[in-house]
Order: sequence, then C-alpha cells, then structure tokens
Amino acid sequence: MGKFMTEYYLVDTNVLLDNQEIFNDYKDREFVIIEDVLREIENLERRKNDKTLQFKIRKLKRGILDADNITFAEETKELVDSVRDKYMGGYDDFADNNIIAYALHLKDNNDTPIIVTNDVLLKIKALRFGIDVVGLEYDPNDNYNGIYYFEYDEDNQEHVDLLDSMYMRPTTNDMCLKVNQYLHVYNIKADKHTFGKYNGTFVETIKWDKIRGYFFDKFAPRNGNQKLAFDLMQDDSIKVKAIIGKQGAGKDVIQIAHAVKGIEEGKFDKIVWVRNNVEVEGTNEIGFLPNGLEDKLKPYVMPLADHIGGEHVLDEWLLNGKVEVIHLGHLRGRDIKNAIIYCTEMQNSTEAHLKLLLGRVSEGSELWINGDTKQSDVNSSANALSNLYKLAGNPLFGMVELDKIERSDVAELSDLLD
Repeated sequence: MGKFMTEYYLVDTNVLLDNQEIFNDYKDREFVIIEDVLREIENLERRKNDKTLQFKIRKLKRGILDADNITFAEETKELVDSVRDKYMGGYDDFADNNIIAYALHLKDNNDTPIIVTNDVLLKIKALRFGIDVVGLEYDPNDNYNGIYYFEYDEDNQEHVDLLDSMYMRPTTNDMCLKVNQYLHVYNIKADKHTFGKYNGTFVETIKWDKIRGYFFDKFAPRNGNQKLAFDLMQDDSIKVKAIIGKQGAGKDVIQIAHAVKGIEEGKFDKIVWVRNNVEVEGTNEIGFLPNGLEDKLKPYVMPLADHIGGEHVLDEWLLNGKVEVIHLGHLRGRDIKNAIIYCTEMQNSTEAHLKLLLGRVSEGSELWINGDTKQSDVNSSANALSNLYKLAGNPLFGMVELDKIERSDVAELSDLLD
C-alpha cells in the first residue's frame, strides 16, 4: 500500500451512499475501499424496488469511475481473519469489523488509517482500537435532513443492544440524535423498516393518522419518510415544521392536506401564504404582469388551488379570509396570530428571509416551510434551506426529508437528468 502516501481514509458503505461525490469533494485525500464494502453495495443493488437507492448507487458508480484518488484494498479473508484474531479477540466476520481489521493492518505497515463513517457502532469500536474516525453527518455544508438512518443485522447482538437501548427508555443517546430527529431503522435480514423520534430522553414510536375531510378522503402516507412527515405535521408541540425533498415527493400535498384540515377543524383561522417572488429563469418578472398585487401573487398560491377543487374555491377562500397571500417583501412588522404561515419554495429564500418569517410567528401560529435545493433559481451561500441545521435540536423545530418521488412514473424520470 502506497510507498509514499501514509494517510488513508477508509470509507464505509453508508458514507458512500449518502455522499456519492465524496471523492470529488476531497480530491486531496487518498481513499480506500475494502472488498466487503464493494460486496455490500453489490448486494444493495439487488433491491430493484428501491428506486432511490438505485439512483444513489448509479451516481456512486459514476463518482468512483471518475475518481483518481481511490485505492481498492486487496485484502483476503485470511488477512482480515488473522488481524481480527490478533487484535480484536475474534470479533465476528462483519463488514464493519473488517474495515477496522484492515485499518489495523495498515497501522502495522506504519501507515495512518482514518475511518470515515457516520455509524455509531463502527465509530465506538474503531476508537476502542486506537483508529481515528471522522464523520460527515453534521457538516454545515451537508444539510441536516431531520432523519438518522440506521441499518442493523438482527444476528449482530451489538446492533440489537444499541437499538433496544434507544427505544422507550432513558438513554445515553449513543447515536447522538437531536431533539425531534427521526430514526429510520432498516432490518437487513427481515427487510423491514421501522421508525421512531427522539424526544430528548428516548426514542418514541411515531404516531400519525390519515387525513379525512371535505377535500382529502383518507389521505395516507405512501412511503416510510412520508409517515415521518405525517407525524411531524400532527405534532402540536412543534411550531416550526420543515419538509424538504425532490420535486414530486409530496412536500406540498402533505402540508396542504394538514393545513386544510386545520382550517376545517377551527384549529387555525387562516393560511398566510408567503413566497419569495423569484421566477424560473427565462420568465417575466412579477412587475411586468398585469393587474394588482393580489392578481400578481395569485399564481404562487396555485399549489393550494390544485388540492382544494380549483381556482374558484381558492377565490372563495381568499374572499372569506381563510387564505391571505403576502409578498415576502411586505411581511416586515406583521404580528400574525392563530394562523399557518406557509412558505413554499424556500430554496429561493435566504437566511435573512427565514429570520423574518420566524419573527412573524405570534400566539397560536406556526411556521410551515418546504423546498428543494435542486430546484433553486438563485445562487446564495445564505440559502434558507442550507441553514436549517442551525435550528436542529430545538424542541420547537422539526424537519423531514422526502426522498422518493410519488407524483407519477413520468415525474420519476427527472432523476435521470441529474
């Protein structure tokens, strides 16, 4: 291994799948991928029904092919078995343990191994054997998404013990979860997903109900992360609710369904619809559109009309005060009570806009926001969505990322253009 290079970054499977461009982002580092990690990716590729996972793997493959700073470890089973026997007291033949074993092998050769992982168990074990560990989960440049993903093997007692210790009892929080952060658990052997939410003391089971009302009849989640979004929207203790994700993933329909239900039940007096007037590139600016301010802003509230029966119903709601449309530039100084302050397309707003919105929330009101960084029509280092991680851990804030397109099969084709 590397006569002149002495510092190697060994990456685990989850880091590669969550950071497919890691090799390009850190061109000055020499990465090592062991055979067990490649084998895990190959096994995951067989899950043909998980289109989001398939997209991540395709993107990762392109990143690996384009990179020139990767070494593929030529470890053998005999090598890692012997290192585990020598240093690790016969630890089982799992990929995580073999990453540590290969790191110890590098250390024996006077190289400097560093394991790159967000996996709590791998981190704990690596540090126990004197291997340095770095993680990427809370890098401000890597947006906080409100969810911690944990894959476990029910045959691995360490995995089972860690998971059991987190649920429904006071915990030392070895996963370093933030308050209101969701836990998405995947049981590899049973091919089963379960979900929880950290309340500051332990992980509790999520709770959600179908939406039933005049405009939404038995509206229910279509996938796992949408279940988390339903739990978020139905948690009255959370006053700032953010849903992010790709186009067609269900951000607006989930929030609008809950907003309409809140109005129908009298929980809120109105929806205050706020949006920054940033147009899609190549379209006319709002000042060039005809008629008064309300007519100019009306196109921005059409996502609501799509789900309440059309433009004529929207006109009725505007007339009777159930909906108020506000230009973001006219929001300063407002004191908004008993309302849902609803701001969509937040990728086109700045951190300063987010501060302004938070400052308008008065008694009985909540701030609901959503957006998709991939659809941004502005370039700003102060993008509002990129700064949501600063709110993470506050009991009044909750966030969920939707990662699967549910609008239609045609909408899914947009992923192929990334």
